[in-house]
Amino acid sequence: MKMTKKKVFFISLAMTVINLLLIGGNKTLDFWCGENNYDCRSNLLYFSAYLLLFLPILLFSAITYFIKEEVFRAWLKFTCRYLPIYLLAIPLLSGMGGGGGYLIGPIGSGFIAASLSGLYTIISFFLVLLLFPLKASKK
Repeated sequence: MKMTKKKVFFISLAMTVINLLLIGGNKTLDFWCGENNYDCRSNLLYFSAYLLLFLPILLFSAITYFIKEEVFRAWLKFTCRYLPIYLLAIPLLSGMGGGGGYLIGPIGSGFIAASLSGLYTIISFFLVLLLFPLKASKK
């Protein structure tokens, strides 16, 4: 299946909406799990960490929608290589740490997901920012 700009945009939009519906706040978590079901809340929050990457993907799919196809392809290639790393790093790195005393406890999946999403955003930003002028100036 060939990924087009439109497909990437709508997939990332759907996944972002699903993530917002899962963790929209305490009222949303109460709706899905009930008021005192902390295991369900914990599971939903853990699952939503996997979907956190789709927010920056949505942002950059919208940005690359209006620029050259070559830049979109380069960004999409990076995204396809980054996604498995992201998905494997969350379960592998969750719970690490905690050896530094009172201030540094175990690292949660939300922190890892937010950190990796931030790294993805920074790399994507520079990739699109650097490639767009280079590809435009060659023509």
